[in-house]
Amino acid sequence: MNKGTLQLFWDDKVTLWQLTLWFEHPKIYFIAPPWKNNESNISCIPQGLYNVTRHNSADHPNTFEILYVPNRTNILIHPGNYACDVTLGDDVHKSDSLGCFMPGFDYDRKVPMIKSSVKAMEYLLENIKENWCIEVRHLSPPEDQ
Repeated sequence: MNKGTLQLFWDDKVTLWQLTLWFEHPKIYFIAPPWKNNESNISCIPQGLYNVTRHNSADHPNTFEILYVPNRTNILIHPGNYACDVTLGDDVHKSDSLGCFMPGFDYDRKVPMIKSSVKAMEYLLENIKENWCIEVRHLSPPEDQ
């Protein structure tokens, strides 16, 4: 089974990963809620090796599901921008995640948000057809950001 690696760094608002896959690809990042002891709907997932499969439901068509997360279910990879509530001027953006991962080709740590999420999700769906596994591990932020 092919494997990707998510290298983790975070702050008190969000968790951010840089994805490395088994094939050459553009930089892809994931954003999720911050670590809160793996609590359902409010925390990112713990370090570990997880199976990933395609997922389709009425609420989340054309996504991936991360399987066998300890004490958690329904951890998806789906498009979205915010992993916490964010206020930008007069606009309030609610979190797009209840513990799920949202991919993007770029991110803004100051806001914090992931960018080009729909395009990144389309890229993953076009290029990963089979089941795969993902290793979540800790790392400091990428040097280019």
